[in-house]
Amino acid sequence: MEKMCSSKLVATNGFYIINGYKFGYHKKLSNDNFRWKCTNKSCKSYIKLDVHQNLISDPTLHNHNPDDNTHLNRQKLSNVAKRKSLSDLSTRPSKIINGELSADKIITFTVNDVNLVRKNIYNTRRSILPKIPLNKEDVHNVLQEHPVLTTENENFVLVNAVKAISYYFRVIKI
Repeated sequence: MEKMCSSKLVATNGFYIINGYKFGYHKKLSNDNFRWKCTNKSCKSYIKLDVHQNLISDPTLHNHNPDDNTHLNRQKLSNVAKRKSLSDLSTRPSKIINGELSADKIITFTVNDVNLVRKNIYNTRRSILPKIPLNKEDVHNVLQEHPVLTTENENFVLVNAVKAISYYFRVIKI
């Protein structure tokens, strides 16, 4: 059995790949065993694992073909790259991807696969950024939550100057 961590699930749950089929955590059973179901939404197949991650029951029948090995490898690369991109925000995505490709010795990736992984890295990094404010009230709320300081630890933007900012916006519109 091969265990693959997922960026969407808790790291202790992850995914299991058995005979080319991917199983995701479903629920904890009453006898302290765990049920894992096939990640294909139309498939009803499942496995049961005990507390020590030992296989209790073999997978039930699937109604689809096994997952493609290149697709699973791309998901593994994407999950590792997303995790590393969040821990080191200043590293370029191409450097993260090249490092993982050279470490895994996997050469079955196409240009499209690498572009998808790069897009996933950018989306993951973008998810931790604050939302862009759409009106004046949102701007003031963001400035109060995330104060902008100078090198001398002084306020760079004076948030209390609400009337001055609204006056400034009116002057510019004319």
